[in-house]
Amino acid sequence: RRTELRGAFDVGSAETKVTLALVEEKDEGGKEVEIIQVVFEDSLCVSVAQDWKNSVDGRLSEGIRIELEEALIGLSNRALDYCRNLEQVSELVEAQPRFVGVATAAFREAVNGSQIVEKINERMKQKDGNNVNVKIISQKEEGALGFTTAVATLPTLRQKVAKTINVDQIIAWDSGGSSFQIIHQKNGQEIQVLEGSLGSTKVTALMIEQVQNKSFKTQQTANPVTKDDGLKFLSVIKPLIEEIKNKPENQWLSEALKTQDQDTGVVIVGIGGDTCVFKMAASVTNSDVFNKDQVLNGIEPLYGKTDQQLESLGFPQVDQVIPKLLFLYSILDSFQISHVHYQRALGSTLGILITTPYW
Repeated sequence: RRTELRGAFDVGSAETKVTLALVEEKDEGGKEVEIIQVVFEDSLCVSVAQDWKNSVDGRLSEGIRIELEEALIGLSNRALDYCRNLEQVSELVEAQPRFVGVATAAFREAVNGSQIVEKINERMKQKDGNNVNVKIISQKEEGALGFTTAVATLPTLRQKVAKTINVDQIIAWDSGGSSFQIIHQKNGQEIQVLEGSLGSTKVTALMIEQVQNKSFKTQQTANPVTKDDGLKFLSVIKPLIEEIKNKPENQWLSEALKTQDQDTGVVIVGIGGDTCVFKMAASVTNSDVFNKDQVLNGIEPLYGKTDQQLESLGFPQVDQVIPKLLFLYSILDSFQISHVHYQRALGSTLGILITTPYW
């Protein structure tokens, strides 16, 4: 069976992430592959959604395109340099591993999102001889990758909970800068994706503009957030989440969640890296498994704190901490999700690595 070194980029609305891994074909035609070893992962904050939100015409700027190019080239070069020093993969590095990238919500929503991605692909080939190829994907495709990523973390989840969990039980939750997806696949049937049009950058803008009555263009941090701000934010965001919940196409989730507290029922898995909302919730609750009350209690000590104070507590992306956590609480509350298991994954990169159509 053939072994290959692959690199996957998740070009998100707030962060660009890369994972380089050894994958092995599980069958003759290479239709199914499995990850043998993750050899490198890294990320850089590139505020695509913020750039789009602050534009007057719904277009991404030339500046953010250049920043993205530099991030992609820098991350791929860093990955390859690191792997050249690893004996088990050095030969595969010299054989030029393939890189595939997906671009998500901010690129779908920007007027010139597809042109920006095309230009990045062209310029990277000219400039660096780099074989990174980035493609804008639909929210349903993004959800499918999130589910595949969650399934890829299943062995570590089983170890944590010390019991058997099957793929059919997994409900994956992926929350980014401009959108969120909740995904389930039962008995190998078609994947069901709840598509939400809210994410960390959007809810931070909502806090600043609709609660604090300031301009997101001139002030990108919500801090310090008062408790009154928090309560008002919850009242503003609740109807937005209820609207998503009540869509006829999303009723499958309420039905599936009826089994969440049963031994063989569904298990809600929140995936993401060190800046994701689930990691922040794990930090404030001191647990990788948390419920809505624990999240709300964890937010309490953060009210009134400045960016510098939150940074000293170890939070990344401090400007968004409280809006993100309140957003998480609101979804847990509206959908009546009893608890979430946080599983670390660098965006949807694991899913990209093993999804054959991308290769």
